[in-house]
Amino acid sequence: MLLCLTPNPAIDRVLVVPGFRNAEVCRVTERRDLAGGKGLNVARAARTLGFPARACGPLAGDTGRTIAALAAAEGLDATWAWLPAGESRICVLVTDPQAHDTLTINEPGPHLSPEAWELVAAHIRGAASDATALASSGSLPPGVAPAAFLDL
Repeated sequence: MLLCLTPNPAIDRVLVVPGFRNAEVCRVTERRDLAGGKGLNVARAARTLGFPARACGPLAGDTGRTIAALAAAEGLDATWAWLPAGESRICVLVTDPQAHDTLTINEPGPHLSPEAWELVAAHIRGAASDATALASSGSLPPGVAPAAFLDL
């Protein structure tokens, strides 16, 4: 089983806005919310190719609960490290099908203290016990140094 770590999951909110123009009132014709993050995309791709995969990562607050629900509704196998404080992020993608262009606005995500990261790392180590491989993909949440992965 491939364990797919998303260090900073998000709701990917896709807004379809034909004829989008900056600094003007624009009308959304379609909205889609997806459980987002690079690791979740890896889990989707692995599943599509027939490989067993499980997504994991830290979630916080109401946004985190929505991410978990969206992943479950999509049928993704996932395990989450629930943070005691903060709010998972929302990333907004405004796509203009006429111009074939997309504007992406990414929130930073919850700030993780060293103690919060240790909680996440312990969860990842537990989730990895039956994994044959680990794929870590995506941005780190604020407060987490890249060297933190060395402890996993």
